[in-house]
Amino acid sequence: MSSQLPTIEIRLSPGRGDGEQVPQEVVLSTIAHDMRRHLTPIIGVSQTLLTHGSTLGEAQRAECIKITLRNALQLEHLIHEMIDLQRFDAVGWILHRRPTDVRALIDALVPELDIGTRPLRVEGNGPIVNIDPGLLERIIDNLVQNAKAHTPLDSPIIIATQSDGTGAHITVQDSGPGVPDKIKTAIFDDFRSGPAGGSGLGLSLVKRFSEIHGGRAWVEDVRGGGARFCVHLPQAGDAPDGRRKH
Repeated sequence: MSSQLPTIEIRLSPGRGDGEQVPQEVVLSTIAHDMRRHLTPIIGVSQTLLTHGSTLGEAQRAECIKITLRNALQLEHLIHEMIDLQRFDAVGWILHRRPTDVRALIDALVPELDIGTRPLRVEGNGPIVNIDPGLLERIIDNLVQNAKAHTPLDSPIIIATQSDGTGAHITVQDSGPGVPDKIKTAIFDDFRSGPAGGSGLGLSLVKRFSEIHGGRAWVEDVRGGGARFCVHLPQAGDAPDGRRKH
């Protein structure tokens, strides 16, 4: 019997044929670790409520509920990412393009973003571009969740958007330690998490959702510390409406 680890093929981006072999053991351990990270506080808080709920004050019970809800939502987010990744690789995606005011979309999305106590600032006046607004929401949400994982409490996260003459340029800047040069490209690959850990799915979906529009995603250093994750979505892109299969 061969001692070689079983592998699954992960396509790094739509429209490319350079699949990379990721050991199944790595995939499963990464997902299991991320799920356990959120399940542990849910179980612990639930046990506390069950055992000591009647003796807790109203503020303590409210805090327990907040902890449970926050981690449950993170689990839901992880599950959606895994489903999206499988769907993308299996059957592709259908773009639903329509003229979209990028800044207005961001402003409407901000109240729904989970950023804890970190201040969030939105800058710039984005253009109106012919894109899939649902996928743009997913791009921004994933980038903000990534920034949250690397930004200390009470430090700012900055979303900026502008027109560069060919489409929308969107950035999310964090106040974390930055991204080492050696993983600036690999960090967008499947199951390749950064220094803060995580499943490594969010940024790979950002890359996929950008490229299906004919755009791209990358990361830059911020002077003084931090990282700026960038997405460019062309005005029309090279992908017509309909199913994109890679």
